[in-house]
Amino acid sequence: DLLSKKVAGSKPQHFDQLQIYMGLMELERALYLAVNKDTDDVYVEWIHFDKDHFENLIDYAQGLIAMPTPPEPISNDPSNWQCKGCTFHEVCHGGIAADANCRTCCHASPIVNSAWHCGHHNNKLDEAKQRKGCGDHLLIPALTPYAQAIDGGPSWVAYKHRQTGQTFVNGNETVEGYGQAFSVALASC
Repeated sequence: DLLSKKVAGSKPQHFDQLQIYMGLMELERALYLAVNKDTDDVYVEWIHFDKDHFENLIDYAQGLIAMPTPPEPISNDPSNWQCKGCTFHEVCHGGIAADANCRTCCHASPIVNSAWHCGHHNNKLDEAKQRKGCGDHLLIPALTPYAQAIDGGPSWVAYKHRQTGQTFVNGNETVEGYGQAFSVALASC
């Protein structure tokens, strides 16, 4: 397949990775090497930098970073080979809420230079703060697979459990009519 389609056609993810590396390192070409595990034949191809392709990949990545909710899963099938090896398999397919940290909080947003900003506390978040989170954590609703968000405010989100129909609140305040409030992290239900 690699011989007939070259890297761009046979291994598009490798081609994209090389374009990103070349663009960020300001290289005009890269050498791609692959070994056939059955015959030990070596495939070699010069890959030339494609500025338009690089810019499209960067724009796509920026779009992903700026998304207010996670993208759709690669597959709805938990046995999909790509899903099985993913760190977030249990979030997408196992009914487990994502870990509570600043990157899973409604109040946090990525900003320039790989930094994050907390809109609730109005401060820049270094990596240690991002990992630790705070008591005002408000989980992004899409990261709560076992419940549907039904209402919310600046410091709370009300949910309805998909199986039991019970309502509850993620946040530090009790909201009339929605049941118990959970602060920081929502446990698996």
